[in-house]
Amino acid sequence: MSDWEFGRLDAGGPFQFIAHGSGSFELPGNLVIGWQFHHMSDATIYGKSQGVDLHMIELSYYFGDN
Repeated sequence: MSDWEFGRLDAGGPFQFIAHGSGSFELPGNLVIGWQFHHMSDATIYGKSQGVDLHMIELSYYFGDN
């Protein structure tokens, strides 16, 4: 991250650990539902700080025959 302080949120310093994961499931009618998770933190190497966790649910439609 280029900036690690956002208002009251202190993410530590310029060195960050990042992890992410996702999963999806195909539904009838060319639809896909999915979930994504993204975590950023400094693993407290700069002292006590907060990390950021993001969750995203997605609904996708694909064109064509698969």
